[in-house]
Amino acid sequence: MENNINTPSASNKDIGMATRSNNENRIDKASASNTGKEIEAASASNVLKDLADGIARFKPGKCPEHCIYEVPRSLRSIEPKAYTPQVVSLGPAHCGHEELVSMEKQKLRYLGEFMDGKKVTLDDLVTIVQKNEMEIRGCYNFNRSCDDFVKMILLDAVFVIEFLLQFFNLLCEEVPILPEPRMMFGLQVDLILLENQLPYFILEKIYEKTYADPETQANLTFPELVAFYFGHYYRISQRPKVNSARSRRFKATVVAGLFSE
Repeated sequence: MENNINTPSASNKDIGMATRSNNENRIDKASASNTGKEIEAASASNVLKDLADGIARFKPGKCPEHCIYEVPRSLRSIEPKAYTPQVVSLGPAHCGHEELVSMEKQKLRYLGEFMDGKKVTLDDLVTIVQKNEMEIRGCYNFNRSCDDFVKMILLDAVFVIEFLLQFFNLLCEEVPILPEPRMMFGLQVDLILLENQLPYFILEKIYEKTYADPETQANLTFPELVAFYFGHYYRISQRPKVNSARSRRFKATVVAGLFSE
């Protein structure tokens, strides 16, 4: 009889323990689930914060305005010469290279010819570059030391403009004597090298300032002048019309010693 009475009691205890165990398991699972959700929520919150912070750093107006880039090392290592100017350095990337020093004298000569007969002064041109120095620097995605950044930019910009003007007059006047082909080809290549560049806007500003006076006003806008030069080499069918009334003062210079040492 006692055995019959005690058996249900033991069974009830087992059921109670099992129930408590199941409840505890449910609580543990619920707790683990809640903890997992909290971790996921915290992780999502961190991701959102990181993204929001990243977006804030690149709001409109704060993005870099680079337009002149450094050649990646992976490309330069294959054929360094393909990315290095052979005749003239333009901008800070190759400024001061010994192989290109001879052209620095040409830049000074071109500056003198560029200003000959113009009302614009050297101070006017220096001021243009100085006022735009930070914007010019911001165009490059690399930093290269240069003794005098403003002087370098001005000399290089005037060289490019004067070269384009001389090339224009050379073809416009149908001069039969052309500069040394090797030198012409070298300059043509150097002008399109990735690093060997000047910001377009500063070239245009200097050109427009120089030819703003009606007495010296050019027959071509700067974009037309650029199109004329590259159109000649790349067979662009529609080129700016040549005005025969254009000043002929470049002719003698071109024939006598363009690119002379």
